[in-house]
Amino acid sequence: ISPILFPVSSEVNVELVLSTGEEPVTARGRAVWFQMIPHSEQFDVGIAFLELHVANKRRLSAYIDHLSSHLAQVPA
Repeated sequence: ISPILFPVSSEVNVELVLSTGEEPVTARGRAVWFQMIPHSEQFDVGIAFLELHVANKRRLSAYIDHLSSHLAQVPA
């Protein structure tokens, strides 16, 4: 989510806070799509990672796995 509209193909620096108290995951990416959030002045932005340090890639992967396992337990 961003308050700034990044045109498709724009290169951006990304900082993802995965957990309170931990260092954020930082990466370099490219905006590949955007969508205005209804009734908001913000945008959903799809990012393709261009540069992602190996340690940050592991942290992000573990975080996504953790979220996926919790979502699988939520009743539909």
